[in-house]
Amino acid sequence: PWGVARHYWVIAKLVLTALSLVVLLFQLEPIERLARAARNGLLTTADTSDQMRLVIHSVGGLLVLLLVAGLSIYKPRGQTDLNF
Repeated sequence: PWGVARHYWVIAKLVLTALSLVVLLFQLEPIERLARAARNGLLTTADTSDQMRLVIHSVGGLLVLLLVAGLSIYKPRGQTDLNF
């Protein structure tokens, strides 16, 4: 009755947000490990790959957030046939 899936851009935002959440959940373990090492002063050059992975995922997450914000602003035309 609220028309949540009436427009394609709303479905795209929902899917992008859900995928971003899944990626974040997979990154929690390396984030925790690096935070613990940094707190204890034990960061080494062996942690460089984890650090680069987090930077790449952070940049990707920022791009997804910008895309979602762009969809919210420009709202491309087109409606779905879904009514739930």
